[in-house]
Amino acid sequence: MLSKLLIIKNSGGIQSFGYNDSGKLIYKIVEEKNAHNLEAVYKVKVNSLNKKSKLAYVNYAPNRQGVLNLKNTNVQAGSTLLCQLTWQGDEVKLPKFSQDIKILGKYVIVLPNETRHFFFQKSKDTTR
Repeated sequence: MLSKLLIIKNSGGIQSFGYNDSGKLIYKIVEEKNAHNLEAVYKVKVNSLNKKSKLAYVNYAPNRQGVLNLKNTNVQAGSTLLCQLTWQGDEVKLPKFSQDIKILGKYVIVLPNETRHFFFQKSKDTTR
């Protein structure tokens, strides 16, 4: 069981440490300052297009570029789109974006491009 939580904020980002009753470290989370949150929604600007593969290369932050799979090929370079970050990328590959924005809430999941909506109620069962 978690008994102590230590959060350190410095110039590089935020580090969180969780300890149990006996003082043993049970988790460590490091969040870099310049990292962008997964599932964040961005207004991106299209830099270039590859209509054959339906890809757009987009700027989502200053000096940050990503790739977007296009559903609508009528998009032009210079267009701005609302997109959601689906994968942060790595040293080799660019971050990936989607035009299907999913907003997850505590009791509802909204999928704007779908005709279905899902609503959940808090479980009355205390066991999991």
